[in-house]
Amino acid sequence: MAARTARRLVQSTIREALTQLDERVLAPLGVRFERPALVSFLFHGVFESRSEVESGVVHPQEAMTTSDFEQFIEYFSGAGYRFVSVAEIERGLDEQGRYVCMTFDDGYASTVRIVDLLRAYSVPAVVYVSTSYVESGKRYWWDTVWDERLRRGTSASEIAREIGFLESQLPEAVDRYLAREFGPSAARPKSDLDRPLTARELGELAKEEQVTIGNHTADHVVLAGLDAELARTQLEDAQLYLERALGTPPTSVSYPEGAYDAATLEVARDLGFASGFTTVRRRERLPAGPQLLELGRFQLRRSTSPTRQMRAARSELRLADAARGALRHRTG
Repeated sequence: MAARTARRLVQSTIREALTQLDERVLAPLGVRFERPALVSFLFHGVFESRSEVESGVVHPQEAMTTSDFEQFIEYFSGAGYRFVSVAEIERGLDEQGRYVCMTFDDGYASTVRIVDLLRAYSVPAVVYVSTSYVESGKRYWWDTVWDERLRRGTSASEIAREIGFLESQLPEAVDRYLAREFGPSAARPKSDLDRPLTARELGELAKEEQVTIGNHTADHVVLAGLDAELARTQLEDAQLYLERALGTPPTSVSYPEGAYDAATLEVARDLGFASGFTTVRRRERLPAGPQLLELGRFQLRRSTSPTRQMRAARSELRLADAARGALRHRTG
């Protein structure tokens, strides 16, 4: 156990060093050789201010405020990228273009805050919803862990390990764990920051011209390594709920935690999904057809300059991502 922990620490340190090299040194060179591609980004909630980010009520994830999102849109628009919807991706993109796709996972109520920007800039986005949270209205379990542990003085790294452990558990086991650790009331949202969309809000969001709704499983269960029938049930249940609620089934899926395997892809194909998003940090070469169920996404880290990270996502030179790919190949 100690050896494994030490190995992960060394790997993490090397990746961070390579990331800094990518962002500070290689990216300014790499963008000079920028080629046509699709670059997609993963977001979660939308904050109005830094005080909301630091409130501790919700896991900050990318810690993006509405002002940050406006800068994001203006940066890529200024760099000659066109924002595209998943429908456009599924139909096929011109191979000579540069494109960005904005994706939001989970279905936080705060996602509706992005709508005004999407309208103002005529920019599309896709929101992937874990439907059991919409039905129950309960707090996302990782936000419960984050909030409760933070208030008890637990370090962010320890909380991350606890969340990592719970990600591998089934929903019933997670619910029992939370009730035992924090009490039955801990699952109640504390504000609009940590609650899911209501059914009414989901319906209104789906009517927005710039918004597409996608499938993020019923219970936000990690699908990689999951029994194929359980994986099918998670995707089917969410698909049926969204079809009943919105009148049409989604064509796109986002795999929780970006985790998937061959069995996941087989189920996704059987259910008729035309596109699927992972968390592999990758620029998609065009045409993206062969990769449509395994599209990569970048996730901005809250600890580093967003502008440097966005420039690095445009770069053709990214040692840190190459190292991650090599590690996945060795351990996959």
